[in-house]
Amino acid sequence: MCVGSPPRWRKKGVTVLPQLSTFLRYGLATGAVLIALLLTMALPPLFEGGVFLLFLVAIVIVALYRGLGPGLLTILLSISAINGRLSASHLQSHTGKGRPLAGARGNADVPPE
Repeated sequence: MCVGSPPRWRKKGVTVLPQLSTFLRYGLATGAVLIALLLTMALPPLFEGGVFLLFLVAIVIVALYRGLGPGLLTILLSISAINGRLSASHLQSHTGKGRPLAGARGNADVPPE
């Protein structure tokens, strides 16, 4: 490589990201979903109505820069993270703070408030 010549991953004025190993590409996809989930959980007032926003950003970035496979993995992980988060918040809002559901097995005699 000569001094002053562009790196191998930069050709004809177009910047192309260097190729990463498959493990690293899919690891970045998993990390992006994890970051989106942690930010959504850490800042609930900001993302209460738009829980999908950070996951959508993660999906777009991973799909654009890492390709179809990691993009699809990001979609699947985002769907399961959103489903788990919404299920947990839905159950908590309907049962109170950790109280079992009235009428659930073994809790038929719990008086409603």
